[in-house]
Amino acid sequence: VKCVVNKFDKYELSYFQDYFNLTTSLNNTQFVDELFEKLQTNDCISRTGAIETYRKRTVAKSFGLCTSSPDCRETQCLSSTCKTLTSSCTDTCGLGQNAVFIDEDECNQLTVNEKSQLKCTDNECNDYFCAACTSEADCYEINLSENECLQIQSVCILPDKSIKFISKDECEKYKFCTKRCAGKSCQSTIHLDHVGICISNKISQSKCLKNNAQWNNDLNICIFPFGKDQCLESDYEYQICEDLSIDECKSCQSLNECKYEQNLLGCYVSLMKSCESKEECEYESGSCDDRLWVNFETLVNPSYGVCIFTPTYTFSQELPICELGLAKIPSGCFSVDPISESDCNEQEGVWRNLAINEKQCISSIGCKEKLLIRETSQKNENECNDCANTIENYFFWTKGQWVTSQSVDLKWKKR
Repeated sequence: VKCVVNKFDKYELSYFQDYFNLTTSLNNTQFVDELFEKLQTNDCISRTGAIETYRKRTVAKSFGLCTSSPDCRETQCLSSTCKTLTSSCTDTCGLGQNAVFIDEDECNQLTVNEKSQLKCTDNECNDYFCAACTSEADCYEINLSENECLQIQSVCILPDKSIKFISKDECEKYKFCTKRCAGKSCQSTIHLDHVGICISNKISQSKCLKNNAQWNNDLNICIFPFGKDQCLESDYEYQICEDLSIDECKSCQSLNECKYEQNLLGCYVSLMKSCESKEECEYESGSCDDRLWVNFETLVNPSYGVCIFTPTYTFSQELPICELGLAKIPSGCFSVDPISESDCNEQEGVWRNLAINEKQCISSIGCKEKLLIRETSQKNENECNDCANTIENYFFWTKGQWVTSQSVDLKWKKR
């Protein structure tokens, strides 16, 4: 906690002090301890993880017209607020956050039910569990009975620490870079990299639901929670945008011409491709957060850029304001509706291509207005420094990391 708090400046710490009614001064070493005490809260937790879905959590989702944008999908987190990306979508359509929790009596009842569902004696439940251990001291508790634990034998621990019940061979394929490299490819606006869908239009709805799969009423197809290998072994169809050629991917802009289920995949031609090796990932990969300020319609447009307009300012010439129909971004204002480069020039805007490398990403700088909730303005360096503000990059480049999954044997372990 101290490490995080030390990264805030005095303006932000003063806000915390007022908001939580803290009595300790900012310079006092006990300030962090008092803040920590204020932030503690009770929660409904589970020994086995079987009732994790009932934990106190926050649900964040957008409302209005931007729900199709990748950065506006519904997210859930276990803190009092969800960390969300600020973008043209959230800026123009808004993002709502709601707390979800159950009371103490409900929690206690769930715990009783959970214990009764575990087919073992109290002594066995307390002393043993199904463990996936990456080391002697680091074990994941898997919610399986002893028989199930010994029968399944192994699980795959993905880079995000989630667990998949897939074979060792399939687990080894989960090696990828957390960011992309420069180069055209077909990507999905709905799924993460290297993730596709397993579907079948040859089985009935009742059979689909009996197999714990999801039935899509609009398309009349069954969607299975399988990886590629398990999907093909089951004689179902596996679809992933990355398998499409660039021309095939372009045709998906028209739903009727796409060879895949575009409603479920959202394929589009990206200027970034998946990195093919660890070396390429570590030396060439990355992403610029200028993409967070491009709405979904512009993102899939072949022009891959935005038209920037100069904002107007308040009477004090401090706070930048965008005209009606324009959304504010760090480097100015841009049209919420897609606009071509030629139309941009006619309207006296400045065309900016989306950055595909670090040099392009950090080429633009602006004035960080510290006292105005960290607003960014287009003041020149002298004007910016006169007000004790700082000249900073509008956008930032984040390098990728090469991550791998790990197949781990299961064992019935004594606590």
